[in-house]
Amino acid sequence: MLFPEPVAEIKAVAEKMGILVAHDSSHVTGLIAGGVYPNPLDQGADIMFGSTHKSFPGPQGGFIATRDFNIYERVGNVLASLVTSHHLNRLPALAVGMLEMKEFGKAYGEQIIRNSKTLARPWKKPA
Repeated sequence: MLFPEPVAEIKAVAEKMGILVAHDSSHVTGLIAGGVYPNPLDQGADIMFGSTHKSFPGPQGGFIATRDFNIYERVGNVLASLVTSHHLNRLPALAVGMLEMKEFGKAYGEQIIRNSKTLARPWKKPA
């Protein structure tokens, strides 16, 4: 994702039509956790899907997040194997990744952005 999506604007339209807004945050989860990318739940998304192994440091896995208890009840019984690699042995490594993000998340997210901008620059052949 080069730029944040206009979640609030999408929510305004969807709400008029009775549509829930879901956001796939898989590639920016670490940036959200680091506070350097907008949290779609703060902008009105009803539910957010993500992964714990792309920009968020940790073992392969996925998650579903919502702040609406009714939505939680509706998706809470989804089989884990449908949304993630259901390997419970990954949970200690995930806990370490979460603790690292709590401590170093902002610096980590800022470095990801610097790396991405560097990679996006046109390549110049050395003289």
